[in-house]
Amino acid sequence: MLGHRTLFRSEYLSAMGFTYPGGRPRVILSKEVRRIGPVMMREMTDALLDFQGLKRGDVKAWVLHSAGRRVIEQAQKLLGLSEADVAPSRVVLRRYGTMSSATVVFVLEELIRTSEPSPGDWGVMIALGPGFAAEGALLRW
Repeated sequence: MLGHRTLFRSEYLSAMGFTYPGGRPRVILSKEVRRIGPVMMREMTDALLDFQGLKRGDVKAWVLHSAGRRVIEQAQKLLGLSEADVAPSRVVLRRYGTMSSATVVFVLEELIRTSEPSPGDWGVMIALGPGFAAEGALLRW
C-alpha cells in the first residue's frame, strides 16, 4: 500500500448506518447510496492517483466495494472501467451480498485468486461505509 485517503460527507450522514433493535445490528441503506457511492469512488480514485501522478489507465487492479448492483454499474460508468475490471466485485456481490465495508477484503481476495496481478501493477481499493465515508488505498504489487 503506497497511499490511503478518507473521504467523509457528513451531509449524507443518514444515507448509511446501523441501528440496534433488540441489541442486534441492522444496516440502514438509503437509495441515495446508489448515487453517492459511485461519485465518492470517482473522487477517491482521482485523489489517490493524483498523489502519485498516475492516470486511471495506469491501474490494472480495481478492488471496489460490492455495495450493490447499481453502485457497481454506476462506478464502472463514472470510472470508465471494463466488465473485467468490475468482475471481482460482481462475483462477491452475487456470492455473499454486501457485508458492509469489509466486503472489499473479499473483493481483493477474489481479484488475487482470479487475475493474478503482476509485480509492478497498480491497484485501487475502495470501501464505502457509514457516515457517509469512503476509504481508499493505492496498491502496488
